[in-house]
Amino acid sequence: MKKILGVLLAAALTLGLAGVAVAGTDTATDAFSITVDEVAVLDVSGALGSFTVSAPATGGDAFVITTADTNTYLQYTSTVASAVTRTISAAITTGDIPAGLSLNVISGTPTGTGTVGSLSADGQDFTPAVLTGGTIITGIGSCTTGIGASDGANLTYTLTITDTASLLALESENITITFTLTEDV
Repeated sequence: MKKILGVLLAAALTLGLAGVAVAGTDTATDAFSITVDEVAVLDVSGALGSFTVSAPATGGDAFVITTADTNTYLQYTSTVASAVTRTISAAITTGDIPAGLSLNVISGTPTGTGTVGSLSADGQDFTPAVLTGGTIITGIGSCTTGIGASDGANLTYTLTITDTASLLALESENITITFTLTEDV
């Protein structure tokens, strides 16, 4: 009986170990890379419209300046290298500010995800003598502002009369302001 038990035990162990030896594992791999491109994309949403300097309701009163639409937004997407930031500047690239007037462009606080930057002081003033640009948003890192109607940095344009004696009737200028997203050096 001991022999039969020993044979059965040996058979069970042999069959059990044979099953373990047959059941194996296998692996496979897939190699790939991930690349993050450098991105600097800028857009202006909305339309500013026009400014008009017109007559007051009462003689002797100050001129009336119609305000333009303020639903204009800078929207941008940016990726930067470590310790690098970007700025957005504004410059008049077409047209001139008529004599006696000044145009100020200022950005509202940018919204979005990531490092969307911050306002630069008091915006950018344009006069007949100063058409070159200045910085309006600083400290932009890797971010997206979104593309919705009120996403990004709201732009406010203010036209003021700086010298009434210099105003010329029927003077009209078509002005283009170019916004530029650049890497800080």
